[in-house]
Amino acid sequence: MGQIYFALVNPAITAIFAGVFLFLWRRWRHRSQLLILSAAFTMAALGFVFYDISPVQDELVNRIVSNASFLTAITLIAVAALVRAEVAVPKPWFATVLGLSALAFTWFQFVVDSVDARVVIMGLSFAALAMTVALLLQRQKPKSTADRMIIAAAWLGVITSLTRPILALVGVISPGDGASVQQSSYWLTIQAFSPIVTGTLALLFLAALSLDTLDAMSNAANSDYLSGLLNRRGFEGAVGKALENAAGKPALILVDIDDFKRINDTYGHKVGDQVIAGVARALSTHGGADFAARIGGEEFALFYADSDVAQLQQNTNAIRSALIRMGIPGIPREHIMTASFGIHCRRGDQGLSEMLSEADRALYRAKDLGKDRAELSTPHLRTVEGGTRSAG
Repeated sequence: MGQIYFALVNPAITAIFAGVFLFLWRRWRHRSQLLILSAAFTMAALGFVFYDISPVQDELVNRIVSNASFLTAITLIAVAALVRAEVAVPKPWFATVLGLSALAFTWFQFVVDSVDARVVIMGLSFAALAMTVALLLQRQKPKSTADRMIIAAAWLGVITSLTRPILALVGVISPGDGASVQQSSYWLTIQAFSPIVTGTLALLFLAALSLDTLDAMSNAANSDYLSGLLNRRGFEGAVGKALENAAGKPALILVDIDDFKRINDTYGHKVGDQVIAGVARALSTHGGADFAARIGGEEFALFYADSDVAQLQQNTNAIRSALIRMGIPGIPREHIMTASFGIHCRRGDQGLSEMLSEADRALYRAKDLGKDRAELSTPHLRTVEGGTRSAG
């Protein structure tokens, strides 16, 4: 009775998860890993049907279809994990693993009939795929809890894939101690633990999806839609944490687009939006900051966890040069885009609000002195257009 129960429950569970992932994919079509997971669990359900329920009379056909389905399911799960992390799928390596597995399985099915060998082949194939995923994801240096969960699942897959063949080889469980493989202690173990393993994998991916969604919502709440940079809230949160753990010399640069109101009034708000986006790209590309944000209408902030005056001056000059070269549709070529900069290096244990105040005073001084320049907050240094020098 127990065997019949497991024969029904395994394909049912995997089919349900296949449906769940398909439903979620229809909701979030940009998350292609969900469709891949739906296909993976569909193949797993097919494998259980052909192995446990035997829909055709030919035992050999059932065996080949079921093993091929399981191997395909594991491969698809591996692909889904990599797609989720935006890691390139090693197609040649996966093809090699699948090809060698098929050749070896065929040999020990038709040339030298060995159940033990087929068990080992499938276990090694699953382990190779899971280990590949684990190593590739670890190389990416996981940034979130969801990333670490998927890596843990991959290593769990390696362990479980190797454990059963080892137990079979040492005789703890055997595929040959029953009237058929389906009635052996080996397959009964697979039937008993498959719902746990299948459920754990599915729940880990669902948990990762939930965490990814929460992260996306958090990023949206902390990002500026027009510039693509952090907004003020996101900037304050990120910099606040960085200052708590600061080991170097933190610094700030405030940036304000010169004559932005006149640009809006002359060329229109759509062109003004393009200017905001263009300046944001210049800051991201040439600013070299740890965090970049749009903190006001035409005002931006750059934070550096560890920098010095010379490097900050180089950054502002690089940004100024990029702005001069920048072309904005709707603005005549003779209109040169410029910005003013206020630079402040942290003194003592200043908090973010104090650093912003000092950088802001330096920025206003740059505006008062003619714009298109960078001013330092420190009183013993002053700037000239295009650079900074000591006041002597």
